[in-house]
Parts: sequence; structure tokens; C-alpha cells
Amino acid sequence: MSTQHELLAKATERGARLAAQAYGADWDTLDEEERGRHRALARRWAEFLGLDAAIGALSTIATKTPVEADGAIAIRTIDGDDAQVVAEETLAGLVHDERE
Repeated sequence: MSTQHELLAKATERGARLAAQAYGADWDTLDEEERGRHRALARRWAEFLGLDAAIGALSTIATKTPVEADGAIAIRTIDGDDAQVVAEETLAGLVHDERE
């Protein structure tokens, strides 16, 4: 499973690519200086939005599952490998690459 830091880095990189696209630029043809400007913009937006904390919260939420207990719904923590799989699937949308 990717670490929270890795997920933030992937999401920020995706944000940089989207920023370039929004400006009408083709990421593959940009030089490193231009890419760096888009990455800096994406990092600022990630900080503004609190993306790091949001990823942590989503990871925590993804390791919980509702179960029926005595006619009511209870929240149960998923342990071990199952938690990692569920968390990874939940967070995958943050780093999905449309080119895949």
C-alpha cells in the first residue's frame, strides 16, 4: 500500500498535469522549468485544500466498515491486509491517471 506521503506526491503530480492542461499546454512538451511552475501551483493548492490531512482521514475511514449488530449498524475496524486493500482502493481515485 502506498504511504500517505506517496499518495500526496502522486496527487500533486496529477494536479500539476491538470494545471498544465488547463493552461492549454501539453505536459510531454514542457521543459522542466515550466513543469516546475505547474508543480509549485499544485503544491500550493494541496496545502490550501489540506490535502495531506484529507488523505489521512480517507485512509482512516477506509479502514472502517459498517456491520449489523443487534439490529443496528455498528462500525468495525478492518484489520491487516484487508484494511490495506480497502484503503488503497478508496484512495486510488486521487491518483488515477486518465492516460491508463
